[in-house]
Amino acid sequence: MMKRTLIVFLLAPFIISRAQNLDSLFNEYVKIRGLSVPGYPRVTVSGKPVKCAFDVVAEVKLNYDRFNIKQKAVIAGTLDRPAADTSFVSPSGKFRIHYYKSGNNAPKYDLNEFAKAADSSYNYEVNILGYPAPPSDNGAGGDNLYDIYIRNEGGGEYGGTTPEQMITDSTWTSFMDLDNDFGSEYYTHGIDAARVTVAHEFHHAIQIGNYIYRPTDKFYHELTSTSMEEFVFNSVNDYYNYLGEYFNNPVNSFPSHTGYDLAIWNFFLVSRFDSTSVPENVRGKNIIRRTWQLMPKERALQAIADAIQEAGSNFRSEFSTFALLTYFTNYRAVAGKYFKEAANYPLLTPLMRLSFTKPTTTLNIS
Repeated sequence: MMKRTLIVFLLAPFIISRAQNLDSLFNEYVKIRGLSVPGYPRVTVSGKPVKCAFDVVAEVKLNYDRFNIKQKAVIAGTLDRPAADTSFVSPSGKFRIHYYKSGNNAPKYDLNEFAKAADSSYNYEVNILGYPAPPSDNGAGGDNLYDIYIRNEGGGEYGGTTPEQMITDSTWTSFMDLDNDFGSEYYTHGIDAARVTVAHEFHHAIQIGNYIYRPTDKFYHELTSTSMEEFVFNSVNDYYNYLGEYFNNPVNSFPSHTGYDLAIWNFFLVSRFDSTSVPENVRGKNIIRRTWQLMPKERALQAIADAIQEAGSNFRSEFSTFALLTYFTNYRAVAGKYFKEAANYPLLTPLMRLSFTKPTTTLNIS
């Protein structure tokens, strides 16, 4: 009899999220912001640099009144806009960039190049992809331009987007902050790290300014923002460094991941639907935008499913195809097929192996 080995990958998209405990949220915020409170070391995500402080900062903002007096004393003022001694307007006139001229917070990369990167992010995400611009902050920061603050991020994160003034029950004005040097503790350094971070954070500003901030769907906030890094600056591939979380744990549901590792889901949708044979209004990047249009009334996974259905397919079949294509990475990558950068991705980790004996083998999986 001929025996063959069958490798089984279990992939699960669904989970019911739990609200984060206030004490653990406080502890994480203290670490991620590098606050001076004894006993709190720097935070990392799965042992990696913190790509984005958005979800932690936003949850602290929404839950501030629920913290105890001592916790509020630590947090007080840290959610406000950072100080800076000078600023300038980007060439497009869309951003005001605040920074320090000297000292520990002074930028170590070219601010002119950074301003161009901010404008490129706006142009691509708003003018090309069709997302609405973030709402006006009503003069906060000196005028109605979107404010970006460059400083030394004490907790080691790339950057963050902070909700500021509530517009509706689920939308906010915001401002952005980024690290001032992106040194050796980061995967990507200098201006390239600044480029992908501004593309990432700018989409958070779009999300919470026009659609919704929903903590239980934070994976999708991060999934989308991480995919924007590649859409806007495809030569910078910081997201490679987070893919192992997904490829090593394909059994985990989408919402149980950080989302940094799942940007490939959006790349998959683009590869499936961005074709000249498909009507413009249902191509992959428009499915992503349509998902955000549905998000205020639907949880992320349901919104994804409905957007795919509107495009003439269904979530079940698309997810199954996605699961199959994630097998063809690294040395199994096929040039010109599947994920464009698959050769640089990790290998999918099998969860079980068994011998297949012709003509049939029974497999029982719980």
